Amino acid sequence: GKYTGGAFTNLPAVKFSATVDAGVSGALTNKGSVSADQNDPDGSNDCSQASVSTSSSADQQITKTASVTTATLNTPYTYKLVARNLGPVDVQSGQLITVTDEIPQNMSLTAMPYGAGWSCNLVPQPAGTLTYPLAGPVNVACTRSDGIGTPANWATITVPVLNTALGPTSNTACVVLNSTGAQPTDTKS
Repeated sequence: GKYTGGAFTNLPAVKFSATVDAGVSGALTNKGSVSADQNDPDGSNDCSQASVSTSSSADQQITKTASVTTATLNTPYTYKLVARNLGPVDVQSGQLITVTDEIPQNMSLTAMPYGAGWSCNLVPQPAGTLTYPLAGPVNVACTRSDGIGTPANWATITVPVLNTALGPTSNTACVVLNSTGAQPTDTKS
Protein backbone atom coordinates (compact mmCIF):
# COMPACT_ATOMS: atom_id res chain seq x y z
CA GLY A 1 0.00 0.00 0.00
CA LYS A 2 0.95 3.65 -0.16
CA TYR A 3 2.18 5.47 2.94
CA THR A 4 2.42 9.21 3.34
CA GLY A 5 4.89 10.36 5.95
CA GLY A 6 7.04 13.35 6.70
CA ALA A 7 10.72 13.77 5.94
CA PHE A 8 13.09 11.65 8.07
CA THR A 9 10.31 9.39 9.37
CA ASN A 10 10.26 5.60 9.41
CA LEU A 11 7.70 3.65 7.47
CA PRO A 12 5.65 1.25 9.59
CA ALA A 13 6.99 -2.31 9.78
CA VAL A 14 5.63 -4.70 7.17
CA LYS A 15 5.59 -8.41 8.09
CA PHE A 16 5.41 -11.31 5.64
CA SER A 17 4.80 -14.95 6.57
CA ALA A 18 6.57 -17.62 4.56
CA THR A 19 6.92 -21.38 4.51
CA VAL A 20 9.61 -23.47 2.85
CA ASP A 21 8.58 -25.93 0.16
CA ALA A 22 8.99 -29.63 1.01
CA GLY A 23 12.31 -31.07 -0.10
CA VAL A 24 14.16 -27.74 0.00
CA SER A 25 17.29 -27.51 2.13
CA GLY A 26 20.25 -25.18 2.50
CA ALA A 27 20.46 -21.40 2.75
CA LEU A 28 17.51 -19.39 1.45
CA THR A 29 17.86 -15.65 0.91
CA ASN A 30 14.90 -13.29 0.80
CA LYS A 31 15.35 -9.76 -0.55
CA GLY A 32 13.18 -6.73 0.16
CA SER A 33 13.28 -3.28 -1.37
CA VAL A 34 11.65 0.12 -1.00
CA SER A 35 10.83 2.69 -3.63
CA ALA A 36 9.13 6.07 -3.74
CA ASP A 37 7.67 8.29 -6.42
CA GLN A 38 10.31 10.91 -5.58
CA ASN A 39 13.95 11.27 -6.53
CA ASP A 40 16.14 9.13 -4.22
CA PRO A 41 19.63 10.62 -3.76
CA ASP A 42 21.11 7.29 -2.49
CA GLY A 43 19.73 4.13 -4.14
CA SER A 44 22.39 1.91 -2.53
CA ASN A 45 20.36 1.55 0.69
CA ASP A 46 16.98 0.76 -0.90
CA CYS A 47 17.39 -3.05 -0.65
CA SER A 48 18.03 -5.41 2.23
CA GLN A 49 18.16 -9.18 2.49
CA ALA A 50 17.99 -11.87 5.13
CA SER A 51 19.05 -15.52 4.92
CA VAL A 52 17.75 -18.52 6.82
CA SER A 53 19.05 -22.07 6.84
CA THR A 54 16.53 -24.79 6.02
CA SER A 55 16.51 -28.53 6.41
CA SER A 56 14.31 -31.17 4.84
CA SER A 57 15.75 -33.93 7.04
CA ALA A 58 13.78 -35.55 9.81
CA ASP A 59 16.05 -36.89 12.55
CA GLN A 60 15.07 -40.42 13.57
CA GLN A 61 15.83 -42.03 16.92
CA ILE A 62 15.26 -45.55 18.22
CA THR A 63 15.07 -46.86 21.77
CA LYS A 64 15.39 -50.56 22.55
CA THR A 65 14.46 -52.13 25.90
CA ALA A 66 14.37 -55.75 27.07
CA SER A 67 11.52 -57.21 29.11
CA VAL A 68 14.12 -58.80 31.45
CA THR A 69 17.36 -57.59 32.98
CA THR A 70 18.88 -61.09 33.05
CA ALA A 71 17.79 -63.69 30.51
CA THR A 72 17.40 -67.33 31.52
CA LEU A 73 18.78 -69.80 29.01
CA ASN A 74 16.08 -70.95 26.51
CA THR A 75 13.36 -68.87 28.22
CA PRO A 76 11.45 -66.49 25.91
CA TYR A 77 11.46 -62.74 26.49
CA THR A 78 10.94 -59.68 24.28
CA TYR A 79 12.62 -56.53 23.10
CA LYS A 80 10.53 -53.40 22.56
CA LEU A 81 11.67 -51.05 19.76
CA VAL A 82 10.32 -47.49 19.67
CA ALA A 83 11.22 -45.33 16.66
CA ARG A 84 10.76 -41.58 17.11
CA ASN A 85 10.79 -38.63 14.73
CA LEU A 86 12.69 -35.81 16.44
CA GLY A 87 12.14 -33.40 13.54
CA PRO A 88 12.60 -30.63 12.73
CA VAL A 89 10.24 -31.68 9.91
CA ASP A 90 7.38 -34.16 9.71
CA VAL A 91 7.84 -37.46 7.90
CA GLN A 92 5.44 -37.28 4.96
CA SER A 93 3.09 -40.06 3.94
CA GLY A 94 4.84 -42.16 1.30
CA GLN A 95 8.31 -41.82 2.83
CA LEU A 96 9.59 -45.23 3.88
CA ILE A 97 10.74 -45.71 7.48
CA THR A 98 12.71 -48.92 8.14
CA VAL A 99 13.61 -50.41 11.51
CA THR A 100 16.12 -53.26 11.42
CA ASP A 101 17.02 -55.65 14.21
CA GLU A 102 20.07 -57.92 14.03
CA ILE A 103 19.41 -61.08 16.03
CA PRO A 104 22.92 -62.35 16.85
CA GLN A 105 24.38 -65.82 17.16
CA ASN A 106 23.48 -67.43 20.52
CA MET A 107 19.99 -65.88 20.32
CA SER A 108 16.88 -67.15 18.52
CA LEU A 109 13.83 -65.40 17.17
CA THR A 110 10.75 -67.16 18.63
CA ALA A 111 8.20 -65.46 16.33
CA MET A 112 8.13 -62.74 13.69
CA PRO A 113 8.38 -59.24 15.23
CA TYR A 114 5.13 -57.26 15.19
CA GLY A 115 3.67 -53.83 15.85
CA ALA A 116 0.56 -51.90 14.79
CA GLY A 117 1.07 -50.57 11.26
CA TRP A 118 4.45 -52.27 10.76
CA SER A 119 5.23 -54.90 8.12
CA CYS A 120 8.06 -57.15 9.37
CA ASN A 121 10.08 -59.68 7.36
CA LEU A 122 13.41 -61.47 7.45
CA VAL A 123 16.15 -59.97 5.28
CA PRO A 124 16.92 -61.75 3.07
CA GLN A 125 13.61 -63.60 3.03
CA PRO A 126 14.39 -67.35 3.19
CA ALA A 127 12.65 -69.80 0.89
CA GLY A 128 10.16 -72.22 2.37
CA THR A 129 8.31 -72.30 5.66
CA LEU A 130 9.89 -70.72 8.72
CA THR A 131 10.27 -72.86 11.82
CA TYR A 132 10.58 -71.14 15.19
CA PRO A 133 12.71 -70.71 17.17
CA LEU A 134 14.87 -69.41 14.32
CA ALA A 135 18.56 -69.42 15.32
CA GLY A 136 20.62 -66.27 14.82
CA PRO A 137 22.27 -64.59 13.18
CA VAL A 138 19.05 -63.34 11.55
CA ASN A 139 18.17 -59.86 10.29
CA VAL A 140 14.63 -58.50 10.52
CA ALA A 141 13.32 -55.36 8.78
CA CYS A 142 10.06 -53.67 9.75
CA THR A 143 8.71 -50.96 7.42
CA ARG A 144 5.90 -48.44 7.10
CA SER A 145 5.17 -45.36 5.02
CA ASP A 146 2.24 -43.62 6.67
CA GLY A 147 4.09 -40.48 7.86
CA ILE A 148 4.26 -38.92 11.32
CA GLY A 149 4.53 -35.47 12.90
CA THR A 150 7.28 -34.14 15.12
CA PRO A 151 8.12 -34.96 17.82
CA ALA A 152 6.23 -38.24 17.77
CA ASN A 153 6.68 -41.98 18.25
CA TRP A 154 5.63 -44.72 15.87
CA ALA A 155 3.86 -47.76 17.35
CA THR A 156 6.10 -50.09 19.37
CA ILE A 157 7.64 -53.11 17.64
CA THR A 158 7.86 -56.27 19.76
CA VAL A 159 10.71 -58.70 19.03
CA PRO A 160 10.24 -62.15 20.68
CA VAL A 161 13.55 -63.91 21.38
CA LEU A 162 15.38 -66.35 23.65
CA ASN A 163 19.07 -66.88 24.44
CA THR A 164 20.57 -70.21 23.41
CA ALA A 165 23.99 -69.79 25.05
CA LEU A 166 25.30 -68.34 28.30
CA GLY A 167 27.02 -64.97 28.46
CA PRO A 168 26.33 -61.48 27.22
CA THR A 169 24.88 -60.90 23.76
CA SER A 170 24.76 -57.66 21.83
CA ASN A 171 21.53 -57.11 19.90
CA THR A 172 21.40 -53.97 17.72
CA ALA A 173 18.42 -52.13 16.24
CA CYS A 174 18.60 -49.28 13.72
CA VAL A 175 16.14 -46.85 12.15
CA VAL A 176 16.46 -45.07 8.82
CA LEU A 177 14.20 -42.76 6.86
CA ASN A 178 14.49 -43.29 3.10
CA SER A 179 13.64 -39.86 1.72
CA THR A 180 15.08 -36.99 -0.25
CA GLY A 181 18.27 -35.91 1.46
CA ALA A 182 20.66 -37.91 3.58
CA GLN A 183 19.40 -39.30 6.86
CA PRO A 184 21.98 -40.81 9.18
CA THR A 185 21.11 -44.13 10.78
CA ASP A 186 20.54 -43.84 14.50
CA THR A 187 21.30 -46.97 16.51
CA LYS A 188 20.62 -48.31 19.96
CA SER A 189 21.92 -51.54 21.50
